[in-house]
Amino acid sequence: MQRIFSKNHYNRRLVNGDEVRRYWLQYSVSNNSVYCFCCKLFTSSTTAASSLSSNGLHDWKNISAILSGNEKSSEYLVNFQSWEDFELRLRYNETVDVEHLRLVKKEEQYWKQTLKRRIALVRVLGTQNLAFRGTHEKLNTADNGNFLKFVEF
Repeated sequence: MQRIFSKNHYNRRLVNGDEVRRYWLQYSVSNNSVYCFCCKLFTSSTTAASSLSSNGLHDWKNISAILSGNEKSSEYLVNFQSWEDFELRLRYNETVDVEHLRLVKKEEQYWKQTLKRRIALVRVLGTQNLAFRGTHEKLNTADNGNFLKFVEF
């Protein structure tokens, strides 16, 4: 008789009879294996990866004992805490990506303002019929023309 994964493994029965959902448990139909979601995502490369985090588990005969052992392991508890912390940071938009995005937006605003000032400068020089170029075409040199002098200013 061939054993298969049962949906009953998604629930854990406590000593007092209550059932708790194992929402960290993921089943792959294509691999016919189960994985620990938080261990798969948050296991560091320095720790030894369990079968629930690396290759998946398909030992259906001993699955209950393995899942129970995983829930009690220190590696799982650290990974689960990392997952919970990450969800909390996502909920309150306090991730590294949010800070990076804020810096990118700030930089974008800076360059938009710079471009607006340069366009305004080109319009003024054009309407006043003033020359753009000078003898030199480098910033901070003498005789570099009206445009570059205003940019320096």
